[in-house]
Amino acid sequence: MRRNRWAGLALAAMAPLAAMVPVAPSSAQTTSPFQLVYQTHFAKPDPSHWVPTDAPAGKHHWIPSQLTYGSSGLVIHVSQAKLGSGNHTWYGGALNFRFGQTYGEFSVTSSCSYGVTKCIALLWPDAKTWPPELDFEETFADDPLRDSNKWTDHYGPPGTNYMVAAHILGHYNELNTITVRWTPSAVTFFLNGKVTGRVTTSSRIPKIAMHLVLASNEQVTSTGKVIVPTHATTFRITDVKIYRYVG
Repeated sequence: MRRNRWAGLALAAMAPLAAMVPVAPSSAQTTSPFQLVYQTHFAKPDPSHWVPTDAPAGKHHWIPSQLTYGSSGLVIHVSQAKLGSGNHTWYGGALNFRFGQTYGEFSVTSSCSYGVTKCIALLWPDAKTWPPELDFEETFADDPLRDSNKWTDHYGPPGTNYMVAAHILGHYNELNTITVRWTPSAVTFFLNGKVTGRVTTSSRIPKIAMHLVLASNEQVTSTGKVIVPTHATTFRITDVKIYRYVG
């Protein structure tokens, strides 16, 4: 994913992860050297930990009203609407975790409905610099059957866009748990607990604080072309776990 794709991303100031209270261990918790510090099923909004992007005129037309919560988790809708006197536009949504951290493990259980839109879970830098960026869930508009997920490690000096990436086949219209584990020595990607890729070159491993972003929207290609959806879609997230790296 290129830098200009996130133009207009409006985030609240990121707070240090130290402000968070660790969650009591459970049978699902990753073993040492990680400590579970946050988990949610999105039964209701949690403004103390998450902030939605409100950018209806932005590149991706993200608005908070496209986020719904309940017993089925968080649902990020991409659908057509008319705001004010503007033209009908396809609006999506983005939700940003308030607490950044350097290293850790991030796990998202989600599904992306059939359609010509994008669904993504990624780590974005707290500082106003790019790269780095770690996309661990990314389904594209040119894969309407949702049978491929792409993970990408964006790295390099500020303003460049070197990357390591892979497409992983699966059934992403169904619930899957997709994880990125980030340590000083490696970035490892998982699908349902199985390793799908690993980056170990030091220059390709982020070394600054980043935070989790969940989003869905119409796809805008690197050349600026908008792929217009054919029907409304949903990105459903039923569980998020965030672990601190404690060495």
